[in-house]
Amino acid sequence: MTQLATAVRRYLHEVLGVFTPDVRPWARANELPYFLRDAFRFSELELLGQPIVLAMGCAEQKHPLGEVRAWLDEVRVLAGHPAVYVTDALASYERRRLIEQKVPSSEWHLLCGGLI
Repeated sequence: MTQLATAVRRYLHEVLGVFTPDVRPWARANELPYFLRDAFRFSELELLGQPIVLAMGCAEQKHPLGEVRAWLDEVRVLAGHPAVYVTDALASYERRRLIEQKVPSSEWHLLCGGLI
């Protein structure tokens, strides 16, 4: 399990009070286009009985959030369940853009932990 995946589990437990089983590799990641496999490391966890795909951004590659949202739509279609972008940090201009786009505050709080 990567350090970022461990941080997600800890965050969900500390902030939401939810224990999640181990994060495991997402079995269908190889069905995605190569550019998505290069941009993210894909894992899966179960949250309150619901499988969720984690698209963990590679630290050396930062992509505009608009692109990330479009790419996550592709992942959601293939997975048939939610996909969440995980990053270790967001630049201030990215946070400002999310506020301007009127991202609900409940999602924004998760952003502080690196989740979209």
